Amino acid sequence: MHYPISAKYLSTALLLLTTVLPLTAGTRTTIVKVYDYKGSVEEVAMDREEMQALHQEIMQEARFHMPALIEAEKAWKERGEKGNFPKTAVKRRRFIKTNTFNSRADAEDYLDRRRESKEEFDEKKLEREKKSSKNSKHNKSSSKSKDRQSKKEASAKKRMEKKEQAVEYYLEAMDMVKQKEAERLEKQKSKTPGQF
Repeated sequence: MHYPISAKYLSTALLLLTTVLPLTAGTRTTIVKVYDYKGSVEEVAMDREEMQALHQEIMQEARFHMPALIEAEKAWKERGEKGNFPKTAVKRRRFIKTNTFNSRADAEDYLDRRRESKEEFDEKKLEREKKSSKNSKHNKSSSKSKDRQSKKEASAKKRMEKKEQAVEYYLEAMDMVKQKEAERLEKQKSKTPGQF
């Protein structure tokens, strides 16, 4: 028995065929914000396989995060660094999906436009800072504010150096922990021959 198709259902079917199927047919590319150990962000265009590989890599590193942090803290104390080890300076790697595009070219174009707008913003910010520094030169009390500003900049620079140093210790400890785990697995394999 044949049932007639109403215009309402036909238009819905055509809409699905023209919008949904093309989206699933090609390789979809996603813009991903990747955060590194220092907390810096990089936007990257990735397809599904690349995202899965990154996810697996990050999950593998997550297994070793706490042991590596403990080893980095031990190394920090052994080398006689000043102060406590800044645990909060070391961030876990992670990623966040932001946008999805139907083609890699569209995603790359989007990233290029974002980078250009960020560069323009940074240039405008520098211009404003130059103007404000020129205006502060004319003030008589600017020497005190310059001293305070230079002290703030110096302490911020020291904090950044300490954070970078902590990340270096962490990466060294991460390599060491991974190596120890590989050796442990190798020993375990040699003890149980014939089992997979």
